[in-house]
Formats: sequence, structure tokens, C-alpha cells
Amino acid sequence: MRGEEVAAEASADPSSLVDQSLMTALQGKALFYHTPPFQQDMEVSGFFRLSAWISINTPDTDFYASVHEVATDGSTIRLSSDALRARYRQGLRLPELITTEEPLCYKFDRFTFVSRVIKQGHRLRLVIAPMGRLIEGLFTQKNFNGGGRVADECSENARAVTVRLFHDHSRPSVLSIPIGRAVVT
Repeated sequence: MRGEEVAAEASADPSSLVDQSLMTALQGKALFYHTPPFQQDMEVSGFFRLSAWISINTPDTDFYASVHEVATDGSTIRLSSDALRARYRQGLRLPELITTEEPLCYKFDRFTFVSRVIKQGHRLRLVIAPMGRLIEGLFTQKNFNGGGRVADECSENARAVTVRLFHDHSRPSVLSIPIGRAVVT
């Protein structure tokens, strides 16, 4: 682990909605996408949904997705997040290990409810990351990506994962934003 990761982990408050130290430490380990600046104040109310075409080279892994509002001064607030274990991509009752390195569609549809006015000039940031030491503090169970029963796995079963996200005509990865209405002041 690099020094900045250790420092970020030690100082970060995983329950904070505004602490950016974990996101900064994830540089190079996560995907960051930004919308263009909003042209006017806009209400966002409801549940985000993310459909992402992802390939991995292990039988299982955990993904984390979060949506943040980024203000014009660079400050952020986490609006909502979701986590998904790859083996449960078909549903929580249908565990199915990954047996291919071809991209599969993962649906993140358990984001928490949000209702907020996004100010003119602000952006939304989508962060997609494999679960790792920096994010695991938010969750209770470590997945070593080995494909066995997660509760029984240990570091001897650990496998490094390579994650690739696809976005093209045949595999469109899409964030659905619950746009409410323009806010007139």
C-alpha cells in the first residue's frame, strides 16, 4: 500500500458525505466520470440507476459505485452509493460465479434515495471502483475474489482482479439520473 493510501485510510471518515480523501487516494484505481456543468438549477429526486458493462478476470469481486455533486469550487458531497457483488449480478438469490472475461451487464439498482437541487455550474461525478482496502470500511465482509464461500475465504485465496468497463454501441454503460424539474428562483 502506498503512503498516501495509508494516510487517506487513517484520516478518512467513511460515513462523511463531504470527505474527499478516499476519492483522492483512489486515483488510478477507480473510474471517474463527470457530467457537463448544469445549465440551470435542477432538482434531482429519486433513485440513481447504473447499468455498466464490465469484464473481470476472477470468479467474483465487489464493486462500489457512488454519485457526487461537485461544486464550482471543487468541493463535493456524496449523494448516493451502491455496492454489488459480481456473483449476485442476476439477483440476490441467484449466486453465479463469473466464468468468462467477456463483458457482462451489471445493474446497480439499490442506490439510496436522493432529493437535492443541483446548482447551475455544478456537475455530477460517478465513481466506479472495485472494492478494496480503502472502501471496505463501509462494508462488513471482505471478498478475496477467489470464488469460494466468501465467509470462509482468507488471504490464501486472494486473487488480484483486473476490471474493465465498456461503453460503446453494443455495450452502453449508462447512469440514469432522476431529474425532477428546473428550479426557477
